[in-house]
This record gives sequence, C-alpha cells and structure tokens, in this order.
Amino acid sequence: MILPRTFTYGDKGKRMTMISLAIALLQFFASLGSATAVQHFDGVLGLVGEYGRSVTYGLLILYFLALASGAKFRLKSSPPPLAVIGYLMFLLLYGFKYLISGYGGEGLMVVAASVLYYFTFAFFSISPRQHYRPMLEDVFVGTGVACVLIIVSNTIALYTMGGMSGVQERLYGLSFNPNMLAYNIAITSFCVSVLVSRIVPVLVLRLCLLTCILALGAYLVLLSGSRGGMLLMALSIWWNMALQLKQRGRWFVTMLLALAVLIYVVAGTPGGRYLGIEERENTRSYVWAMQLEAFIEYPMIGEPWDEDKVRFRENTFLGAAAQLGLFGILSIALVFVGSVRSALRLYSRREWRLIGNRNIRLVLILMLAVFVASIFEAIMLGLVSPIIFLVLLINAGMQNELIEYRRWARVHRALAWG
Repeated sequence: MILPRTFTYGDKGKRMTMISLAIALLQFFASLGSATAVQHFDGVLGLVGEYGRSVTYGLLILYFLALASGAKFRLKSSPPPLAVIGYLMFLLLYGFKYLISGYGGEGLMVVAASVLYYFTFAFFSISPRQHYRPMLEDVFVGTGVACVLIIVSNTIALYTMGGMSGVQERLYGLSFNPNMLAYNIAITSFCVSVLVSRIVPVLVLRLCLLTCILALGAYLVLLSGSRGGMLLMALSIWWNMALQLKQRGRWFVTMLLALAVLIYVVAGTPGGRYLGIEERENTRSYVWAMQLEAFIEYPMIGEPWDEDKVRFRENTFLGAAAQLGLFGILSIALVFVGSVRSALRLYSRREWRLIGNRNIRLVLILMLAVFVASIFEAIMLGLVSPIIFLVLLINAGMQNELIEYRRWARVHRALAWG
C-alpha cells in the first residue's frame, strides 16, 4: 500500500506556513510573564514583556476565529481527545474553586477561557471540514520557531538590559520565573530539528545552525539556574543531534553528553557554584510536604483559598491535588494518559507507522519532558503557557492525523473493492 505524502505532512504551501506561524506567535507571547514584577525593561522589550500575556489572549481569539472560518462555522466535529478533556476539566474545576471562594470575576474568566479553549483545541481544530487543520508537523515547526524567538528575545534582554536578577542572580529574562524560562526553552527546543530540517536542505549547514541554536539555548538555561531545565536541555541536545546524525554520530553525542554530566557532578558542580545553586535553600521538599498535608486534610475540593494563598507551586500533580482535590489530580492525570494513549493508538496503524514513526517518537519524548518538568514546577496548572498550548496542539494534531488516516483508508478500500 502506498500512502500519499500529504497524509502525514500536509500541504507545504501557504496553509502550513500560516498554521505554523500562528502556533509560533501563540507560544512565544505565552512565554512572556510579568517582567515588570521582577525588573524593568525599556523600549520594545519593556512593551513585549509587560503586554505579552494580553497579546496572547488576542492571538487566541484570532486563532479561534480562523479555525471557525476554516470549518465554515459548522457545529459538527470529531470527538475531542482525552488529554484535552482532562485539561478542560481542570479549567472548570479551577473556575468553580474561584467561584465558591468568593472570587466571582476570576471564576467567570476561567470558565469563559475553558469555553474558548474547547472550541479552539477540541472542536473547530479537529472538524472534518477544517481547512486550516493543524497536523503534527505544523505543530512541531511552529514550536521550533517559537523556541528560536524565545531564545533570541531573552538573549537580547540579557545583553542589552541586564537580564540577571534576584538575590541569587539568576536569569529571569522576559519571564516571571527563571525555572519557567528554562523549561520553556528546554521543552520547545526538542522541535528545533524539525524546523531546521524544513528550511535547510544541506546536512552540514543544518548541523551548524542547530548547534548554534541549541548552544545559545543551553547557555540561557544554565544562567537560569534550573537543574531540571539543565537535565531536559541535555536530553534535547541528544535528541536533536540523534535525528540528524547516523549511528556513529549518535554514539559520539551520547558519550560527549555523558562526559559533560560526569565532569559536572564529580568536579563539585562548578556551574552550580557559579550560579549559587549549592547555597540555595531547598524549599521544594517543604512545599511538597505542605501540599500533601493539604490534600490529606481536604481530599475532595482542596484547601480553602484566601487572599494570601499561593494557588499552585513547585509540582503540577501535588499542586492540583492540594488546591483542587481528587478531581484536580485526576484531570491532570488524564492529560498525560490521554496524550500517550493517542500516540500509541496512532502508532498502531501499520500503514501510517511507515512514514509517521518519527513524529510519534517526538510526541512521546515531549510528553516525557513535560512530565519531568511537572514534577518540579506547576507547569500545566494555569491558563497561558507555551507548554500548555504545545500539549493541546499535539493532541489536536494527532486527532487530525487519525482523521486523515481513516479518510485515506476508506478511499483505499473503495479502490480495492473496485
């Protein structure tokens, strides 16, 4: 059986360029936090850092309208992915908790956002009539572009405005949190190889460009002082190089990274001394213990909220359990279980596996990276984040790949039966 090239990779013309660009801008502006809360920037950087989140909501609405028009505003769609259902369940619980805690404005905003997210990521984006259907490679290319934009903008912030801040002199850049900056760079960098392979046909030039992007990203992650970010960045470098190199090259990159990790550990972590990591107080285990105690005391809807209560901190799973109870941790578990289930379900299609194997492996390693980051940061608990958008778009992409497979299978059976 011969599969058409458009089955997995879609149209490489204007349609795919528009989708990838929209995804890139959405993820880039979502990476920008309240920079003014940490340090002040002047000029364009100050405007981008301060109003990045507002631009993100505007882009979300435009993306929703584009998908709605692409589906011709017809209220007919495929069943939503399980992972998207899990995240929407979290948003509804989040909004409900706000409402019962007396924060009506915030609660209504979260509920309205859940409706917008449903029609954007779980209805119009997977409609059978959708013209601007995001496929997996669209998502990967857009995420790669977003990673480059995040790295370049934060490098400019570092060298023109002084991006190091805080008591321990960690890199905040244009983000509100150095750990979030590190995870945004490290996780999105897994898709850089897909972007470079798309725009650079020559292997040597691809390797040079890929090395420059990953090296600069790794430098920013190192300056952020995030240990989890460093781990994921090392894994990302290995993954990207493994996609480009043959067997011997992969072994060389593996040995080089292993040697770097060994030197880092045995030599007393010189990078850690430089960044003050060794002197940093370990507050994470303390927060985890508090979250576990809160979940045991309030297992159903989480601990009560007041004005001084920190909603989510340090761990996605314990944060959801402590603040939203049993249903909160269940909703987050559905995100990860649903993503892996969809990937394996798509991989089980033998004909699709012939040309889509690399895409599914990238989905699985991305979900592994998100899972690791979720252990150390509440990276999936919120409304706006490039990682949240990445997970939602990946699941929409897998659903669209499955729709295309079924469409192709029906045509193939009709031709076979003559």
